[in-house]
Amino acid sequence: MIFKKAKSSALYFTLMAMVLVSALVSAFVLWSVYFNVKNHQDFAKIKLAQLLNDSEGIVNYYQAELSEIPFVTSVYNSGDSIFLTKKPYGVFDIISFKVSLGQFTHYKDYISAFVGDYDSTALHLANSNSSLKMVGEVNLQGNVYLSDKGFERAYIEGKSYTGTKFLEGNQKISDEFPLVHQKLNDRLDFLLQSININLFDTVVSIASVASDTCFISKGKLGLLLMDDSDFFQKKLIGKWVVYSKGNIYISSYFNTSGQVFIANEIEVESGFKGELQLFAIQKVEINENVNLQYPSYIFIKTYSENSQEINIQSGSKILGGIFLIGQNNSANNPSIVKLHNNSLIIGQVYSSSLLQLSGKVFGNVYANKLYLKTNSSVYENLLMDCSILVSKKDKQLINIPFNQNGKHQIIDWE
Repeated sequence: MIFKKAKSSALYFTLMAMVLVSALVSAFVLWSVYFNVKNHQDFAKIKLAQLLNDSEGIVNYYQAELSEIPFVTSVYNSGDSIFLTKKPYGVFDIISFKVSLGQFTHYKDYISAFVGDYDSTALHLANSNSSLKMVGEVNLQGNVYLSDKGFERAYIEGKSYTGTKFLEGNQKISDEFPLVHQKLNDRLDFLLQSININLFDTVVSIASVASDTCFISKGKLGLLLMDDSDFFQKKLIGKWVVYSKGNIYISSYFNTSGQVFIANEIEVESGFKGELQLFAIQKVEINENVNLQYPSYIFIKTYSENSQEINIQSGSKILGGIFLIGQNNSANNPSIVKLHNNSLIIGQVYSSSLLQLSGKVFGNVYANKLYLKTNSSVYENLLMDCSILVSKKDKQLINIPFNQNGKHQIIDWE
C-alpha cells in the first residue's frame, strides 16, 4: 500500500515537472516570437523615422527621382523594402512613405507643394500706360508695380481720395505682367481637361453611395463621380476628389477636411466653414459669410472665348489663394474676379483678366486690369474703398510661384 502511494506520488511529480517544463518552453517560444516581431516592428519604425527626420533629403529625392509625372510608385531602398508613392491632390501632392518587413507595415504621409519665395508685392498691374486712380479710403502697403504714369487722385460717385499718401512702400515700373509657373498650368490642364481615373485607388459613383459618409483609408486617394444632381452634402473622410462634368453646389452642412472639387461651375452655400480646393472651367460663386480655412484655393483656367468669373460675396473669408488664368480679355465679354465689400482674402489674388476689388487683401494682388462697376458707370484702373496689406499676410502661408521661380516643399505632415 505504501509502495503504491509512493509510486503514485512519483508519477504525479513527474507529470507536474513535464507540465512545468512544457510551460517554460512555450513561454520561451512565445517570448522569442514576440521579441522577433517587436524587433521587426521597431526596425520598420526606426527606418521610417530615419527617412522622415531627413525632410531635406526627402524633398531632394522627390525632385530628383519622381520627375514631373503626376503619379508614380518608386522603390526608395529595395534592401529595406521602403517605398515612396506620389499622388496628385488638387494643386498639392500626397507623398507616402511605406516600410514593409514581412507582414509588418508602417507608413507616413505628407503634403508637398511647389512654392515660391516670400513675396513683398502688394499690387502688380499690367502696364496699360495709364495712371492708377484712387478714390475714397484706400490703404496700400508693400511694393506696387504700375505704369510710369503713377498714381492719381480721382473723384467719382460723390467721393474723392481721403488719404494723405498713396502708398506705404516702393513704387516700381511694371515692365511685364507675371505669368504663373508652367507647372501650375500643367497641373490645371491635368485636372480640368485630362484627369485619368486609373490614377485613383478607388472610383465611386455618387449614385451608388447609400450612406451619408464616404470613407477611404489613409494613404489612399478616391475619385467620387457626380451624376446629374449637383447638390453635395455628404461627409467625406480621407482624400477624395469630387468630379462633375456639370455643376456642383456645396452645402454648408458638408463636413470637409480639404477635399478637391472639379466641375464646370461650383457654388458654395452661405455659412460654409472648412477647407476646400475648387477647380472650375466657367464660374466659382462663394456666397456670403463663407469661411474657407487654410489651405483653400480657387482656380479657373480659361479655354474658350466665354467669360469666366470668380465671385466672392460680402462677409466671406479665404485663407489661401484665388487664381483666374487665361487670355480672355474681350471688351464685350471679359473674365473677372470680384471681391465684394467686407470680403477678406489672406494670401494671393491673381487675375490675368479683370479684377474688381472692394474688400481687403492681406497679401499679394496681381491683375491685368482693375475694374469697377457702379450704378452709374464703369471705371478702369481705379481703386475705391479697399485695402491691400502685405504685412498682414502670415509668412508661413505658401506662395504659388510665378515665371520660373519655385521649389518643392513639405507643407504638412499627415
